[in-house]
Amino acid sequence: MGSNDFINNYFAPKLGCNSSKKSTVDKFTTELIDAYSKQIQVLHNYGARKVALFGLGPLGCTLAQVATKGSSCQENVNHTANNFNQKLVALVAELNARFSDSSFTYINTIGIQSSLNQSNHSN
Repeated sequence: MGSNDFINNYFAPKLGCNSSKKSTVDKFTTELIDAYSKQIQVLHNYGARKVALFGLGPLGCTLAQVATKGSSCQENVNHTANNFNQKLVALVAELNARFSDSSFTYINTIGIQSSLNQSNHSN
């Protein structure tokens, strides 16, 4: 959950829903996190005990965003991804506190991609 919701439903409403006209980006982000939380709780109810939750990558640097909006990454879109990721980290902490029989792990996609980019530039 996350990438397509933002790209197709919020930042490119012609391709999907018209979410950007219905709510602010902060409200949309909170709604996604709330929906994600409910889905994770359903998985827990079905027996999931080890769950990895992946953060968003730099959405403003996707080819669609760069091609549509200009020649460089869209920092406002990347800021939205970072905001979502911060809320996701808080959700992971909340889930770990609430379900002591389970392990929820946040995967920092932006950090991984940044490390790979640095490794590629140093070679």
